[in-house]
Amino acid sequence: MASTNEDANLDFSPRVTKERIYSDLDLAFGARTTTDGDIFKKTDAASVKQSIKSLVLTNEYEKPYRPEYGANVQGLLFELIDEEAGEKILDRVKRAIKRYEPRAAILSIDVEATPDYNKVFVIIEFRVINTGIVDVLKVTLGAADICDPPFSPAPPLIESTPDQILTESFNGLETEALINLLFDDEQNIYP
Repeated sequence: MASTNEDANLDFSPRVTKERIYSDLDLAFGARTTTDGDIFKKTDAASVKQSIKSLVLTNEYEKPYRPEYGANVQGLLFELIDEEAGEKILDRVKRAIKRYEPRAAILSIDVEATPDYNKVFVIIEFRVINTGIVDVLKVTLGAADICDPPFSPAPPLIESTPDQILTESFNGLETEALINLLFDDEQNIYP
């Protein structure tokens, strides 16, 4: 039996590895009209970031044939926001990413709540496994951005005199024409 270089040096491996590029479809489904009309795709860190966002926003039983897929945090938004609810959100997000996204290594997860605006922000810092790129994803749970602020501010107070009637209209408070509102005691009516 002939001795080869591989037998003498056991630290050496002739195995060739190929760096794998992660890619997914862009979920916006925008068409590349300038080239061939194909759909845009996301690669590497952008692909992993999109996948984590989709995973966090998915509830259990939403994905067909995979009932346990997702972080299932939307239901926690209807509970009182306290430290315990924040810990539950953090645990569910961490468990879902570890189980369903092997391309990412979690570095940190922060949960910030703004109960006045009915929003919870989940900030995830992760490292892409094959490239080592560190990225941050901020996911907003709760109210839509179009409801920010959730209500319009109150109109300014207008002081009225006894001779004015204030009415509310779509443009805010307006004053009508001056009307004498003095009550006639003798006739028991308003003139």
